[in-house]
Amino acid sequence: MTKEERPMIVYFSGTGQTKRLVEKINNGSFEVMRMKTGNEEIKRPYILITPTYMKGEIPKQVQKFINNNHAPKEVIGTGNRQWGQYFCGASKQIAEMFKIPLIAKIEQSGHFNEVNSIKEYFTTEYKVSY
Repeated sequence: MTKEERPMIVYFSGTGQTKRLVEKINNGSFEVMRMKTGNEEIKRPYILITPTYMKGEIPKQVQKFINNNHAPKEVIGTGNRQWGQYFCGASKQIAEMFKIPLIAKIEQSGHFNEVNSIKEYFTTEYKVSY
């Protein structure tokens, strides 16, 4: 499977944690787009990586992006476990809304085992070599 055949990775990062996760999991095998305003457009299938803010809220930019584009193929969430039941709430909501897989819920920018689980998924699902 080539880079062009794989879905893109589209992510939003307000604090830099999600950006750091993307840097850990992408070895150049995926095209990557950093969402800034939510006005960006995409025609290809994509994997959405989103943080969660406050009590499980979807960031405004992410909400705007998914309203203006087709649904993501899959979603990965980042967050902070200190929020308890709201941890990765945005990704849970998006997965339920579009009935798509929630690949992983990641603490901040991802601990070693969390990052490896995503890499294993990409290796199996998208034939990525790390």
